[in-house]
Amino acid sequence: FVCESEQVIALYSELYLRKLWTVYEVASFLVLRPEESIVIVAIWQVLIFLAVFLLFTLIQLSTVLMQVLAPFEAMLLLAGYMFGLGFMPTLRSWARIRGS
Repeated sequence: FVCESEQVIALYSELYLRKLWTVYEVASFLVLRPEESIVIVAIWQVLIFLAVFLLFTLIQLSTVLMQVLAPFEAMLLLAGYMFGLGFMPTLRSWARIRGS
């Protein structure tokens, strides 16, 4: 996998270089390819991109729902969708804490 790759895109977080596998992967890639072949992206940049993408998707969804459904029904559906987006990460965090 590393030998055949022309470029590596690393989503960097605080944990990235604490994991032995990722250090090994980066070192192996640097032996095979020049340093310019690695693109490092901070994880917060990806999260901002996903949040903006989700916002635009939600806007598009609300526009379509307003045309198809009655406004009140569309708002109820969107409220449920937004609640689910906020609820799922909270539930995952709770499960991780509970599991450890």
